[in-house]
Amino acid sequence: MKRQSGFTIIELLVVIAIITMLIAFTSVGVTSMGSASRLNQGGNLAVDMVQQARLTARAANSIALLVIAKEDTGMMRLMSIYEWSASQAKWQQVTRWEILPGEIEIDEEKSNLDAQSLVYGLPEIKFRGVALTAADFKFQAFLPDGRVLADNNPVLHLSAPLRPENYYRIVINTSTGLPIIERP
Repeated sequence: MKRQSGFTIIELLVVIAIITMLIAFTSVGVTSMGSASRLNQGGNLAVDMVQQARLTARAANSIALLVIAKEDTGMMRLMSIYEWSASQAKWQQVTRWEILPGEIEIDEEKSNLDAQSLVYGLPEIKFRGVALTAADFKFQAFLPDGRVLADNNPVLHLSAPLRPENYYRIVINTSTGLPIIERP
């Protein structure tokens, strides 16, 4: 009797199962790489905003605020810089709102912005034309010499909700106003 060549149904099912498992493992790896990339982008954006707030205060010889605010979803993902205009005796927004990428947000519980009372009062903070309440934003003041108006080193803690073990922590040195990056 002649034997037929070809694959049995069992062999085909085993090959399909192996291919399915390989695709599943690969997709998990690619997804976590994308999340890590967005966290790096968000952290770098936050560091840039800290440095820009410091430089704005020094260049204008005035007080500058790094403002962190909640977006419509309630997530703390917005950043902008305000400066005190002595000639107009009011706060002015000097940068557009920057939004952290993807699902990255600033963790309010792990962040510690030292928002002390300001001599000039608080600015009116608006996003897309809507005024935000004091509960919707936090700020950190930078002085004209680049220092930070704070008793302790302020901290910004960025993370992705599904991967809290991977974070981007920015500590702002009170005496220099320069950011220090901490990563796991």
